[in-house]
Amino acid sequence: MARIDIRVPLGEMPKVEDHQLSQNYAGEARNMDLRNATWKTYKAPLDLSQPILPATKTIYRYNPDSGGFLFQFDNVVDVIRGPIASDTNLMTYIFGDGVPKFTVSSIAQTAAPYPSATYDLGIPVPVGAISVTGPAIAAPDDVEVVTTNYVVTYIDQFGAEGPPSSVTVTVDRWDGQPVNLSNIPVSSGNFIIATKRIYRSELSGEFLFVADIGAAVTTYDDSVDSNLLGTVLPSTNWFAPDPLLEGAIALPNGGIMGWNGNTISFSEPFRPHAWPPEYEQGLDFDVVGASVTSSGILVATTGKPYVITGIDPSSMGADKIDAIQACVSRRSIVDMGGFAIYASSDGLVAAGGAEAKLISEDLITPEQFRALNPASFDAYRYDERYLAFYDNGVDQGALMFSPKEGFIFFDQFAEAGYVDRETGRLYLKQGTALTAWNEGAQLEGRWRSKLFQSPQDQFLSVAKVDANSYPQTLEFFRDGISIKTIAVQNNKGFRLPSRSRYRDDQFEYRGTGEVTRVQLASSMSELI
Repeated sequence: MARIDIRVPLGEMPKVEDHQLSQNYAGEARNMDLRNATWKTYKAPLDLSQPILPATKTIYRYNPDSGGFLFQFDNVVDVIRGPIASDTNLMTYIFGDGVPKFTVSSIAQTAAPYPSATYDLGIPVPVGAISVTGPAIAAPDDVEVVTTNYVVTYIDQFGAEGPPSSVTVTVDRWDGQPVNLSNIPVSSGNFIIATKRIYRSELSGEFLFVADIGAAVTTYDDSVDSNLLGTVLPSTNWFAPDPLLEGAIALPNGGIMGWNGNTISFSEPFRPHAWPPEYEQGLDFDVVGASVTSSGILVATTGKPYVITGIDPSSMGADKIDAIQACVSRRSIVDMGGFAIYASSDGLVAAGGAEAKLISEDLITPEQFRALNPASFDAYRYDERYLAFYDNGVDQGALMFSPKEGFIFFDQFAEAGYVDRETGRLYLKQGTALTAWNEGAQLEGRWRSKLFQSPQDQFLSVAKVDANSYPQTLEFFRDGISIKTIAVQNNKGFRLPSRSRYRDDQFEYRGTGEVTRVQLASSMSELI
């Protein structure tokens, strides 16, 4: 007696020959949705009737509560929402599109293409020698004379404060007589400086707050008594980020990590404009990209990966993971929750903690994987699976991977995408159209079984198909030759054409309906 009963279809395992596959794996799985352990297909992307510029390589949906404004960039760009949830300005940071930038709702969404305008990220250092003139009279004998220096910082309209100017020359002062500051620098560049802040140091002590003045004001008479000075200058090392940062990610501590070459940099927590130089670290390899995991920050490089641990950016630790798995595509890196997946030249790598493992090695050979051109991967987390679009120069398509299900391939291709973190909706750029993954019409699917080798003189002569609706189209093969294509009308058993002296059986599901079970047997009595 010979019988085949499949109730939990799986995806492809390209590494294994069709006749050596486990029963539930597919020789081919295309456009299939196997999440419910049935034969079903994904839906086509839904055209959202919103045109996209042809050169766009990165998209981001901004301000969805007001209908959404589609940011478009001609480069591979990282867009990071500000760390303060209650921020009514919707401050958003942009890395990889020239110098690091930020935008807010008042300027971002005034006219397409979006963002309509941006500011450079960071607050500049006031440049120029500030003139200081002390009292013109001699100090009375009964007053305390103190040596004094000044610095000035810029403050933007959102309250961000930058690093101080050069320290002025020293002058003597005493309470009751003003010190005049002149030639106070005025900012320039793509910034929005609202005020300037003056600090005073007495007897070479800390710089303490004196006063705020207007952004265009260039003089100030300081008559603040010593006992009325304010808080300590906080922004001594709050410099603007490296203008050559190639990319960045948001961190759980409210900061941002960026990279350029083999150098990683960190902002102050909740102060994305402030990047102290002492927070920089050099790695042995150039950084390709990064992702936050439950065990730290995975940094994928052109050599071995790293894991960065710590909360305070002044004491972040970089540990090299002992795995020679270079990342070949920045956009292949996907945060999967507790770990991240990225594409190497040998296959897909899962990294988290102190370990990086090639999780696709049992399913696909390095040669088969390289044929997909993993350097072209643009990947996303979709329903807890790894979804990557690829272009190998001959074919464009997509693959979905899960260690338990294997690979599923798709006819669909996209040049860029964006996952809405709140809804899980995956937006795609397909040509000049904005689409939503798996929201359109049902795709035509195909699932071809393994090659079943029947024992001698025990042939599979009948079949039965259970489905949620009918008809369902299946084709049956023997030794690779099609023997019957049938539109199955119900869940009753049916006979297959006889063919003597054959060795291999195989069947293929095609269509858009949902099949729950397929059986092949040598007699009707064996069908359940």
